[in-house]
Amino acid sequence: MMAPRSGTIVVAGAFAAAAAATVVAAIVDSGAPQAGAVADSAALEAAARAQLVQETTMIVLADTCDESCMDRVRARLAPNCTAVTVLSNIHMISARCGSGEPAAANSAEGGAAAAADAAAAVTHPPPVSVKDLLAGLPEVEDTVPDSVVNADTLVDGASDGGADALRVPMPKTKRRAISKLGTNVEYRMPIDDTGHGSHVAGIVGGRDTGVAPKVSLTCLKVLGRDGKGASSGVIATIDSVAAFKRQNPVKPVVIVASLYGYSRAGALDPRSIAATRASRVGVVVVVCAGNDRADACHYAPAAAVDVISVASTTHMDMLSEESNRGPCVDMAAPGEDILSVDAAAVETGGLMYASGTSMAAPHVAGAAALVLAEAGPLAGRLTAEQVYSRLSVGSASMGPLPLLRIGMGCKKAPGQAGVAA
Repeated sequence: MMAPRSGTIVVAGAFAAAAAATVVAAIVDSGAPQAGAVADSAALEAAARAQLVQETTMIVLADTCDESCMDRVRARLAPNCTAVTVLSNIHMISARCGSGEPAAANSAEGGAAAAADAAAAVTHPPPVSVKDLLAGLPEVEDTVPDSVVNADTLVDGASDGGADALRVPMPKTKRRAISKLGTNVEYRMPIDDTGHGSHVAGIVGGRDTGVAPKVSLTCLKVLGRDGKGASSGVIATIDSVAAFKRQNPVKPVVIVASLYGYSRAGALDPRSIAATRASRVGVVVVVCAGNDRADACHYAPAAAVDVISVASTTHMDMLSEESNRGPCVDMAAPGEDILSVDAAAVETGGLMYASGTSMAAPHVAGAAALVLAEAGPLAGRLTAEQVYSRLSVGSASMGPLPLLRIGMGCKKAPGQAGVAA
């Protein structure tokens, strides 16, 4: 969410241009399983994630909390937690300290059961309240239980979280999908096996389908085969991108996060705070608004401050029925029946149609890359607000909504990616 403004920007049309910016695209799927074990593997993955979410707490620290401050908080947590991860670039800590619920009784009898219980007690400290552990530390702004985040995309009329997410690609399809993205792609984890993340990346910078086909793409996986994941994992990934930006201050970096979760806290949710703090490090953060036909201010990271939150439009340049909306939405972009890369679709030669705000956000991320490319040596210094302003300047109107058209054959104006002639 940018600073308050009078309306919503609509980005419409196709894009075709090169960009020199780095775009970090969230690959929201996990590695390819063996065909016979897909369902069991997905179920085990979901169960492990549920346990992780139940036991993990995110600690939000003050922006002024330096390295010694973070060490002090970590030292307070360490004796009672099995894992403590400092996310120094966004001033947060992820702590796995138990659920706070009593452990279930062991039904076995005899000395073997007692020995097993004793071993478990050594491996897993008793559940504790993270809030109580950190009581009295003024640098701790909030402690929030971990939660689940989603990537809900409509594929051929069905949610990507269902059976469609369990398709297993053939190796030749993987290679074909990569060729569709181009050669300037780095996969940080195994290749996408559900199509969602590759589809998003293809909209940003695909060779034939991308807004900015010469952009450098780094694909980072944060969600599982069912299109869901732990918010703590998403936040840790955002921190890693913020770290890259700190180490490369003159290099333009864009995150596109086509994922979301319901949150009453909105902008104060740790996922939103992480996105905001990455933006303030200098990363241009683009997020999807979500697909629940609801107020985006109740979703994270869609409600984050200083990011570009994107809703979805139809072919008629109308807001998509399923798209979230409201004052926390900054822009809207094409999100209905978008053709892009699919790492799992053999029958379409590596391409597929999908709909949702997950498809809208990468259009804006690609357009942001074009704006940064035009900025030349100053690209790395542009903020998300400045990128937004350059995209929206001179926009036409579409009813109550400003309309920005960018596409092939466009006449470029100073400071703009392109304005329809």
